[in-house]
Amino acid sequence: MTTTRLKKFLIWACVLYVAGFYGLILLNHPILKYSDIISVCGTSISIPVLAYVVSRHKPETRLPWILFLLMSALFFIGDALWAYFAHTTGDPDTPSVCDIFYISNTVVGIGAFIVYLLQSKKVNLVGLSFDVFLSAFASAGIIFIAVVLPIIHETNESMISVLVQICYPIGDILLLVIFFILFFNTTHLARYRKVYSLLGLHCLISLLADQVSLINDIYELDVGVYLDPLWGTIMPVLALAGLYDCEVEAASAKKEADPEVLDRSVLEKVRVALPYVLTFSILGYVFAQHKMTDLPSLWAISLFLLLCLRQIVVIMTNERLLLAIQKKELALNQKNQELEKLNQQVLHDSQVDFLTQLFNRRHIGEILGQLAPKGESPEALGLLLIDVDKFKQVNDTYGHQIGDEVLHQVADWIRRTIGTTDVAGRYGGDEFIAILPKADQAAVAEAANKLLEAVRGDSDLSNRNVTLSIGGSSWKVNRADYHIEKLLKAADDALYDAKEGGRNQMQYKAVA
Repeated sequence: MTTTRLKKFLIWACVLYVAGFYGLILLNHPILKYSDIISVCGTSISIPVLAYVVSRHKPETRLPWILFLLMSALFFIGDALWAYFAHTTGDPDTPSVCDIFYISNTVVGIGAFIVYLLQSKKVNLVGLSFDVFLSAFASAGIIFIAVVLPIIHETNESMISVLVQICYPIGDILLLVIFFILFFNTTHLARYRKVYSLLGLHCLISLLADQVSLINDIYELDVGVYLDPLWGTIMPVLALAGLYDCEVEAASAKKEADPEVLDRSVLEKVRVALPYVLTFSILGYVFAQHKMTDLPSLWAISLFLLLCLRQIVVIMTNERLLLAIQKKELALNQKNQELEKLNQQVLHDSQVDFLTQLFNRRHIGEILGQLAPKGESPEALGLLLIDVDKFKQVNDTYGHQIGDEVLHQVADWIRRTIGTTDVAGRYGGDEFIAILPKADQAAVAEAANKLLEAVRGDSDLSNRNVTLSIGGSSWKVNRADYHIEKLLKAADDALYDAKEGGRNQMQYKAVA
C-alpha cells in the first residue's frame, strides 16, 4: 500500500472510529461497557503505520519517528493493561503498573518532539518568542489552579500517589509548550503545514483527554465514557502526521521549492489574541475569586484592557506591513527567476546552433582558445573537420527541409560517437568540427572511423547517398608553441585530401 493510500485509509478509519464511537454513546449501547477495549483497538492502528513511517524515512531523519513508535507502543501497553485490570480486578489505584507506561510514554514523546524540531530546523528552540513563553505560562497557571492544587490538597492520598498524579499535569504543561512552539515559531511553508497541524492536534487531543480525565476524577463529573474516543485517536493522528512527513521528505529529496504561505491573516489574528485570552482567563479567575468589583479595580482592569488592545493593533499593523513586504519580495524573486531563465536562454542561443544543437563556430573558437596548455609540459590535442559530401545535391534532390534533417542526423551521430570529454560543433553550412582533448593520431583515426561506420550504417542517410569526408590532425605542444591555426590548417588540408581521394573516408595530416 502506498503512502497516499495508507494516508486516506487512516483518515477514514479515524473519522469512522470517532463517529461510530460517539454514535454508540448517544444510543447508550450496552457495548459501551467495553469502551476502554475499543479505545485500545483505535490505538493499535497507529503502531504498524508508524513502523511503516520509520521504514520510509532516511537514517538521518528516522530517530524522532522511532521514538514516536516507541511512545505509541508504551501508550498501547498502558491502555491494554488498564482495560485488563478494569475488567478483571477493577480500575487500578494510583500508582499502578499502568502509570509506569503512561508516564514513560509522555517522557519519550516529549523527547521525540524535541528531536524532531531540532532536525527539521524550522524552529529556533533557543530564541523562543515571548508569545510562546506568555501563552505557556498562562496555560500552566490554569492547569496548576484547576488540577495541580486540588491534587496537592487531597489529604486522603499518599505522598507517592500525589507525586504520580502530579506527573500527568506536568507532562500536559510540557505538551502545551510543544504545541505553542509549533504554533508560533515554525517557518510557515505550505509543505510543512499539514505535518505541524497534525502534530499540534496530537498535542491538543492528548492534553484535552488527560485534563478532562483528571478533572473528572477530582470533581467526580462522571464523563469518562466521553473520553474513550479521544484516547483512541491520539496515536492515529500522530501516525497520520508521520505519513505526511514521509511525503515532505520525498519532496525534499526531489529538491522541490518551498512555496511560502503569504495569506495567513486569520492565523496571525489568532496568534496575536491567544496569549491575551489565556492571560485574561487567569485574571478573570482572580477577580472572581477575590470579588474585586470595586471601582479602582475595575478602572485598573479597563486600563489594562485598553493597553493590551493598543498592543494588538500595533502588532496587526506590523503584520500587514510585513505581509506586504513578503508579497513584494516574492514577486521580486519570481521576476529574478524569470530574468535568470531569460539570461540562460540568451547565453544558450549565443553558443549553440539552433538546427543541430551543437556549439556554433564562435563558441568553438572560444573553446579552442581555452584549451591552450596551462603549464610548460606538452599536452595532446586532436581535431576532426567533418564535411557532408555533395550536400548541395541533397538539397537539390530532396529539398531544404530534408537537407536540414540530414544535418540534424549527422550532428546526432557526431554527438553519439565522440567521447564524453570531446566537444562537437557546427563549423559552417555542412561542415562540422570535433575537438578531441588528449587524443593522439590513433585516437583521432579511431574516432573518425567510428563516425564513418555509424553514418554508413544509418539506413535513412544511406538511402539518400549521404556520406562524410573527414580530415584529422593532432599534435602535442606546450603553451609557448600553441597556435591553433596550425592545427586547423592541418585538419583542413587532410579534409581536402579526403575529398580529392574520393570522399566517404578519413585522411590524417600531421601539423607542419
